This record gives sequence, C-alpha cells and structure tokens, in this order.
Amino acid sequence: GPSVLTKWEASGGSDKEAEMRRVPFLPNRSIELPPYSVRSIEASHNEIIGDAMNYILSDGQKTILFASDTGMYKDHVWDGFKGCRFDAVIMEATMGAKAQAKSHLSFRDFQSMIDKLREMDAVTSETLVCATHFSHQQVEPHEQIERTLGDMGVICAYDGMVIKV
Repeated sequence: GPSVLTKWEASGGSDKEAEMRRVPFLPNRSIELPPYSVRSIEASHNEIIGDAMNYILSDGQKTILFASDTGMYKDHVWDGFKGCRFDAVIMEATMGAKAQAKSHLSFRDFQSMIDKLREMDAVTSETLVCATHFSHQQVEPHEQIERTLGDMGVICAYDGMVIKV
C-alpha cells in the first residue's frame, strides 16, 4: 500500500536498485497480473503506519489466501470472503501459544480465523492450511510448534518450504 512505499522511500529504498516496479493499490481492489488475479484484503496490523493488506491470489484454477502481518480481521473485512473457496490458506501465527496481540495472530486467533472461514465455506476439508511468520520471541522450537499445529490440522511452515497447491 501507499504507506509501505512511503516508509520504503524514507528508509532510503530505491525502486531502481531493487529492480522493483510499483503497483500500489488499496484494500478491496483487484489487479490483473497475468496469469494471476490479485485482490487486496484489509489486514489488521500497525494502524499508525496505515494500509496493511493481505491478498487473495488466483490463477483461474487455484485460489490462495495469503494473510501475514495481521491480527483478527475487523467485522467489515469478512464480507470480502463471501463466495470465496480457498485451495490454500497461508496465514501468520506470529504470537504462538503465549500471547494475543491486535497486530498479529496467536494460535488461538489463528484457529478462530480458520473456523470463521470454514463457517463461510471459504475453507473446506480439502483446503491446505499452513501457518507461517513465527516470532522467535513468542514461539517454542519448531518441533514443538509443528506438533501443536499438526494437532490443529495445520501445516507448520519453515524456511525454504515449498508448497504445491
């Protein structure tokens, strides 16, 4: 979003050096990047900075919700999931079992988000659900959180992981 690009510039970021082409767009908008369609979803993150977003990505065959840097979605955001059916949900679980926060998800909040998506039929028994974006200050070692998430029916991400959807 625009606020991220402003922070990027203020920190000395260079689009040219990063070989980046900007395509800013706000929540609840779609953009076509063939063969992909990308729809922005309002995240609940650092509201002081501004417009954090999550994304629904589709190639016309498969649809993925990518939700990182967000706490529990605000009530009005859920309307954007009506009619969606996700083949995969890759969502953050930064806070682990220890704490709750408004700007990140705990395991309990993660489960609440998935449950709500199930109630809407956006997540089914066929949906691959993967947790990612763990804080080294909040979660236990990988093997332990892998067991905890496995008990929830959730795949635990790790560095370098590749998922086939």
